[in-house]
Amino acid sequence: MSVPESLATTGRPRSPESLVENVVRLVSLPEVCIRVNELIEDPAVSITEIGHVVGQDPALTARLLKVVNSPFYGYAGRIDTVERAITVIGMHDLRVLILATAAVHAFSRIPQDLINMASFWRHSAYTATMARLIAARTDVLHPERLFVGGLLHDIGQLVHCLEIPDVVREVLVAGGEDELAQGQLERELLGFSHADTGAALLRAWRLPEWLARVCEHHHEPEAAGRYVLDASIVHAADALVSHIDRGVAPADALDAVAPAARELCRLDIDGIDDLAMDAALGLADALEVVIPSAHQAR
Repeated sequence: MSVPESLATTGRPRSPESLVENVVRLVSLPEVCIRVNELIEDPAVSITEIGHVVGQDPALTARLLKVVNSPFYGYAGRIDTVERAITVIGMHDLRVLILATAAVHAFSRIPQDLINMASFWRHSAYTATMARLIAARTDVLHPERLFVGGLLHDIGQLVHCLEIPDVVREVLVAGGEDELAQGQLERELLGFSHADTGAALLRAWRLPEWLARVCEHHHEPEAAGRYVLDASIVHAADALVSHIDRGVAPADALDAVAPAARELCRLDIDGIDDLAMDAALGLADALEVVIPSAHQAR
């Protein structure tokens, strides 16, 4: 695929890290998010310790209590303490809530003429929902981890929108809706893609390496090394959601999943319709929990 002349003459950033270096000053995660994420990675940590950290951030505490008291969790009694909230939703669902809401807020000022943020977050939440379902079917430890991976897999696109909007416009025109074609154009022009940029941002945010590698290799999961299964799950979820949203039947959408990833994820014709239906039904709940109503597609 040839690079448009206007792209070829655009100044090129040196690396994804150079793009992120500028952005991270504007869209840094709150320190409490990073600290909670680190604590959750520690198997010896207690709910009391995590509750103490969360409680230091009034806005985060309010969001947590609002969500845990929502119909999504269906808890009968009123929950009014952080520790009780964490007990109800679990520490790993807490990670989902914190990272999702922080990421949405961090990129809330991107011009709407460049990217439809409602559609972006809907696709991200849909991919996240599908990834969690696939992870559960493959007996992955803590499948909700893959919800986070699906939610943040395209975060590099938002960095590009902030830092190199002219390049993004040209790539969207030349690549259309085909994300693989867009990524190829990005690599031809920049030497890296939005997947690389997303991984650089997650590392700058001090998030776990597995999450950065999943983001980096969600189009080519076989290159993810020890994280190949995690990357394959997000790759499969992204491919399925992208094609189903274009009206492709779930069985036909399977063809868009790399064969090795399809095998690792145990995806086959027999179960794909049920998987697609479960993901579609779960999307509304995912949006209600992690995406503010102002960013939801109508």
